[in-house]
Amino acid sequence: MNRVAILLVFISILIVGCKTNPPTSNDNNPPATGKIFITANVDSAVIFIDNINSGKVTPDTVETTAGTHEVRLEKENYLPSVKSVEVFKNTLVQVEFNLVQASFNKLILLEDFANVSCFPCVTSNQIIHSLVNSTYGHDKLVAIKYPTNFPSPNDPFYIANSTDSDARISYYNIFSAPTTIIDGTERPISTDSISIKEAIDQQLLVTPKFYVNVTDSIAGSVYYIKV
Repeated sequence: MNRVAILLVFISILIVGCKTNPPTSNDNNPPATGKIFITANVDSAVIFIDNINSGKVTPDTVETTAGTHEVRLEKENYLPSVKSVEVFKNTLVQVEFNLVQASFNKLILLEDFANVSCFPCVTSNQIIHSLVNSTYGHDKLVAIKYPTNFPSPNDPFYIANSTDSDARISYYNIFSAPTTIIDGTERPISTDSISIKEAIDQQLLVTPKFYVNVTDSIAGSVYYIKV
């Protein structure tokens, strides 16, 4: 073997032997965590962290990652309460909530099915308009109108939104116009104001089983609604 060949073999051995291990990655290191001790003026309120049920109730301690978190408490018959909490590594933060007992007014849903060619529907419309705007007000009574395709299939309101109307007509098995439904169960006589008012008053006596909280905000050209 000549000197050139010996030199090439020696260089090859050096290249192969110069491998090094890559630096150790820190990606497997667990994130820094801290704890929140959460208390309230009432016990057994469900604790949510960033809209996720923690599976714990007050008073209790929840462990989470370091940083800012939204803590929410919910308990039946109480208004939910939310606080923003800063959690630090290996630190216990104490947060106290004051839940307010809920007192909600019953809101009645009135759904009315009508058609532009239906003469009795005129009377029904007048009754509903008076009940919503004069008798009860919008904080107690909400009315939704659904146009039907009978007796006339050419009702322009039905044609404009037949999909939603058909779905509701099918849900309630509506066969005549006008038809008025109170809170999804009661069917008073649509042309009788006394009958409709009695059905509404009966439902107002029922204790609400849930509430809907709606807030809105505007950011630039975007309109946000949170329910």
